Amino acid sequence: AIITFHCQPNSGSGRSADVKISSGSTTMSATVKQAGDVQQVTLAEFRNQPVGTAEYRISGVVTKVDAAKRNIWINDYTDPTGTVQIYKVKEMPAGLKAGDIVTATGVRAQYKTTVEMGDGTNLPVIEKVESAKIVSLAEFNAAPDGSELLVITGTVKEIKNGKFGNIYVTDGTTDVYVYGVYGYGAAKGSADRQNFLANNGIAVGDKITLVGPKTTYYGTVEMNGSYYVSHTKATSGAKRHK
Repeated sequence: AIITFHCQPNSGSGRSADVKISSGSTTMSATVKQAGDVQQVTLAEFRNQPVGTAEYRISGVVTKVDAAKRNIWINDYTDPTGTVQIYKVKEMPAGLKAGDIVTATGVRAQYKTTVEMGDGTNLPVIEKVESAKIVSLAEFNAAPDGSELLVITGTVKEIKNGKFGNIYVTDGTTDVYVYGVYGYGAAKGSADRQNFLANNGIAVGDKITLVGPKTTYYGTVEMNGSYYVSHTKATSGAKRHK
């Protein structure tokens, strides 16, 4: 006997059904799976999804990499914590590092309190990587203007405009002016680009890592719009720059 199943087109998330076929004393079972549309979501939206087989697409700035275990952590403007883990990616991009930007697809999973994409069986796929170059502050200031993404790390020396995130960072010898600090994915001109420093407890004396392009505006060298990667708080005994 030949039994044929017809499934309606699926414009939602992936779904499955267990089918049992009985004839006399014989019963056969099969699981039918149907893929759905991959849903593009922010990290906050991804966190709010149930654990399951639905597929999602997320993008963010890499905050940490464990290449040996094929694990990646990312953040975006809706979740700057950097704790969403892309777990055991199918193929680890060579040379991936903090500051790079990735787009990945996979299922929503969770291990204890850790939100993950991928459960070890359904391996996530890295669809796209925007590679960034790690440079010193002096190298940043000397770099040619352009769209290349550069990663810098320095101490917040001065906050020129807290609302829009305009700051000076220093390594003690060289200063870099950053025109705008915000989370990855925040739309240009939106309120999501405002008050990022205060909302995330970033203050003078903190060490911060940012990624963005180098430009020159009327003679002022600057990182024109930076994505936040991570920061560490200054110790209580740290000296602030005057």
